[in-house]
Amino acid sequence: MRQALLDAAANGSAEKDYIVFNLPDVSEAGRTITISTNLPYVSSNIVIDATTQPGTAFGRSNAKVILQPDSPTKIIYGLMLVNTKGVELYGFYIRDFNAKIEEYKYTAGIFMENSEDVQIGAFGKNNVFSHNYSSIANTASPLKSGGGLTLSVNNLKVYANIFGFEPDGKTARNYDNFQSFDNIYLNCWQGNIEIGGNDISQRNFFGYGATIINYGTQPNNIATITIKNNYFNYDIDGLPKPRTGGPNKGSASSIKVALDYGQDDSFFYPYTVNVTNNKMVYPSDIYIGLISGDLNFKGNIIANELGSAENYGTHVQLKSKANILIGGENIGEGNSIYNQPLWLYSTKSVELHRNSLFCVGDTFGPWLYTAPNIGQPVLPEISIIQITPTTISGKATPLSKIEVFDDGGCMRCEPYTYITTTTADANGNWSCNGSISNGAIASATINGFTSYFTKAAWYEGGKKIHYSCTEGGSVKSTVIHNGTYEWRDPAGNIIGTTPEITGLTPGNYTLKVLNGISCSSQIYTFRIIDSKPILNESDKHIVQPSCNIKGSITGLSLVNTDATNDAYYQGQFNIYTYKWVDATGSVKSNTIDLTNADAGTYQLQITYNQGCTTTFGPFVLTNSTGPSLNQTTAIITPTPCGQSTGSITGIIPTGTGNLRYSWKNGQGNEVATTKDLTGQPAGVYTLTLTDDTQCGPVSTTAIPIPETNGITLNDNGIATSPDCAGGKSSITGITVTGATNYQWINTTQSRTYSSATPDITDLPPGTYHLMAFNGNGCSKISKDYIITAAGNTENYGGLTKVLTPATCGQNNGIIEAIFMPNNQPMVTPKSVRWVQKSTGIEVGHSMKLEGIDAGTYSLYATGQNGCERFLIDYSITRTPGISVSGGSVTDDNCNSGSGSISGVSVSGGIASSVQWTDASGKTVGTQLDLTGVYAGTYLLKVTGSGCSVPLPFTVGNADGFIAAPAANNLQLCSAGDALLTAGYPATGSGYRLYSDAVSTTLLDQQTSGKFKIRVSADRSYYVSRYKGNCESARTEIKVSLGIGALTIANAFTPNGDGVNDTWAIKGAEAYPNGTVQVFTRGGDKIFESKGYAHPFDGSYNGQPLPSGTYYYIINFNTSCGLLSGSLTIIR
Repeated sequence: MRQALLDAAANGSAEKDYIVFNLPDVSEAGRTITISTNLPYVSSNIVIDATTQPGTAFGRSNAKVILQPDSPTKIIYGLMLVNTKGVELYGFYIRDFNAKIEEYKYTAGIFMENSEDVQIGAFGKNNVFSHNYSSIANTASPLKSGGGLTLSVNNLKVYANIFGFEPDGKTARNYDNFQSFDNIYLNCWQGNIEIGGNDISQRNFFGYGATIINYGTQPNNIATITIKNNYFNYDIDGLPKPRTGGPNKGSASSIKVALDYGQDDSFFYPYTVNVTNNKMVYPSDIYIGLISGDLNFKGNIIANELGSAENYGTHVQLKSKANILIGGENIGEGNSIYNQPLWLYSTKSVELHRNSLFCVGDTFGPWLYTAPNIGQPVLPEISIIQITPTTISGKATPLSKIEVFDDGGCMRCEPYTYITTTTADANGNWSCNGSISNGAIASATINGFTSYFTKAAWYEGGKKIHYSCTEGGSVKSTVIHNGTYEWRDPAGNIIGTTPEITGLTPGNYTLKVLNGISCSSQIYTFRIIDSKPILNESDKHIVQPSCNIKGSITGLSLVNTDATNDAYYQGQFNIYTYKWVDATGSVKSNTIDLTNADAGTYQLQITYNQGCTTTFGPFVLTNSTGPSLNQTTAIITPTPCGQSTGSITGIIPTGTGNLRYSWKNGQGNEVATTKDLTGQPAGVYTLTLTDDTQCGPVSTTAIPIPETNGITLNDNGIATSPDCAGGKSSITGITVTGATNYQWINTTQSRTYSSATPDITDLPPGTYHLMAFNGNGCSKISKDYIITAAGNTENYGGLTKVLTPATCGQNNGIIEAIFMPNNQPMVTPKSVRWVQKSTGIEVGHSMKLEGIDAGTYSLYATGQNGCERFLIDYSITRTPGISVSGGSVTDDNCNSGSGSISGVSVSGGIASSVQWTDASGKTVGTQLDLTGVYAGTYLLKVTGSGCSVPLPFTVGNADGFIAAPAANNLQLCSAGDALLTAGYPATGSGYRLYSDAVSTTLLDQQTSGKFKIRVSADRSYYVSRYKGNCESARTEIKVSLGIGALTIANAFTPNGDGVNDTWAIKGAEAYPNGTVQVFTRGGDKIFESKGYAHPFDGSYNGQPLPSGTYYYIINFNTSCGLLSGSLTIIR
């Protein structure tokens, strides 16, 4: 597996790599990969498919290969996806990666950092994750780049996997004391995150509290998160498997996305979240924090599989800056949620539709609007006024949409079964038909917000005072209710009929809110306890004043934690107050601890709720003195060398109470706890004395026990190993007194070297210590010193590379070698060098070798001791660059900008950019074909495959003959404005109008060939055609006045054959302000055109008119008057 990952990394990522398995031993042990160090990072564009391994899949999964650490406490990960793209992982059983790195930080089965396009599991190729602290995770500090994490994964698919179970999909594996195992714990999501898919075959199974957690992101990490069709705390057969046992048995978390702990309310995750069709065992703590996109929660089920109505305090808490939609109006979109209220926040839209929300423990109802630091929007109003056996009616915000539900019969009034939808009228009145069996509940939705549900009663809290010192307890509650009230004592007797009650003795009392209009009664229970203070003195600690230190009394506590806890949940604090008074009645402290107190007698007074006071004590503090040592009377007995017969006696101690002794040697180790020290070797010793006062310990100075006839050895030697420059080995610097002989012992080779002094040179590699002797039989042994052989054995970690081939006919290749961590202490080489293998020439001295030809290059590293060693060979190839050829030039004509260059071909690669420039260097084109240019020189530059290729061209100019316009004479019915047509428009050319055949004065110039003229008598105009700087001869157009100028056809055949398909009116174009109208025999107008620019085609409103006779009127809007007549359509 390790080698396969290295080979894939070395192979590059241009083509997809596949790692398949064929382990010869198909037993479970033979298919188990146990790692002791981290595997290499998973490279890009790779499929790792363990389902290809021969043998039977484990359990009911598709996994066939086990991946595990050799120790669950070792800090290693299973598979590491770092700076990678396009990874698919299938068929692994990953287990036992749960080593603790630091507080709240553990290892994981799959680690992701800056990864993209990752798929984990698929139908028929799932993975199993069991007993990993996290199945898929990242750390807040990147493994590779350092600094803070900015991206864990961009685009992730997690399909059909098993989390938290063994491969049988039903049982757990060693769930210690963690709150949950096998989580998906990823920060900084981006792109499309899919956990579960559209098909149930892509369902993931999360068991025994396995959770989806997302915490922390970056402002630009835009993501769409879809969590769909998953099972949480259900096994592979759909049977419930919640986490049980241990301190966290009630925590069965399922989904926590965009956690905003510690964030202010201005920060929103750039997420859109869809949680759809998931099934979860109650309780499931679902939290989606502040996101900026829409949040859809549809078709989910949270079921009571535990058979318990206990409230674990969990919620479904959803927050969005955009729209929140809970449920929907289509079949199957409503959620079914047991005993978990919805906490929802959006200032834009919060809508709930067709959900079943029942047996909710919170008194505020099935859902609550929670807007941090701002007021909530005005929600619609809704009430039920009347219920009959067949109808329900009420009042609501006008025009709001009303949803009506049947109550499920739980303690509170809640929407259990959806009945129907109706709409309130403009006055807010609404009604619907329906049969109610348990009571009705309704909600109203308008303008993007849904109201709270109707209910019989709503407990909004209050204040509870407990019984104390014969003072009766009381409950002052706030209940919104239109019905009646009934208080009962512990014996079941009715003792009150108002919301508030007083004079209560300890016990449990109930407030029953009797039937409202539409739902069953509701009961609230209140416990009154005896709150008289009871003091716990078992941990009392008294410090007597002494040595100028004040005394204290601490460690006292109240037994009445039930009263303080109850007050806390009511929002009441400091219900007990404290007062320490001395014998004169002066107050010395207002807390339960008395500190900084003088000697004297004290009492503690505790008061409950500013009423009943109980006094405890008296407590007495008395003065005392501290310990001392008289060292001047000490008697010291030396010891011969190598023996332990020395002693220190005769020191005189004084103190208060129990005296405690501690003798320590020069190394700080305690060697005795008696007043006298005996039976000790030579050395220095210190005695420390403490007593029962708070004055602190006292100590003697360091007292030496001398050694007779001994040797002293200062073990500060320096071992120098030989180096590659000829330096010799040595051990020097040890100082010895009292010795006459020296021996160096090579413990590696069991050899002895005699020396006249403590220093020695020219030692072979090994581990050495010095033995010093004298004539009295005494000896001393030094610590070990190590001499290593010359050579380079330094650890530089693993190696990877980035290769850039040479191209474009240049020596521009690059090899970059990169050292990678390998879980061993690493050092940096003193220097590196590159050698071209074919020539032996040295070509570089850094990890990045640039400007090289294709070939093989050897990398050498020199260690800190000057020794060099060969590391690795890397090779690069040469890739051909692009080439540019061909091209056809079309010269400009008449300097009209009609020149062009086309037909250029590019081979040997893809052109990434094209640039045409003129002689001045100005860019005139960015496509291979250049059009619309004038005569001149042009340079084409094509860039691609790392190369830039220039190619020059020259465009010439040719003046050509232009034919004169073939225009017709113009006859008008009368003087006035007219339109003279010289010809038709053509690209790059136009027409000019003159008063005579030789005049140089231009009357008008138009590219359309049409000139507006004013005619008062018969006359001639002259027109020419021009292109660029070329102009044709002039054509005479005679303009005469008289009605005969117009020729009107009396029939046409609009049959689509291209002949006579429209009604022809010759000469109409001369009257741009004239109007042409066509009518049916009955006088209905079926056609009208001003100027007759678009001829009549025999249709009306796009439909062909039938054959027959029609009538026209032509108005020239001149003095010519109206023309009228008949027209025949022939089909």
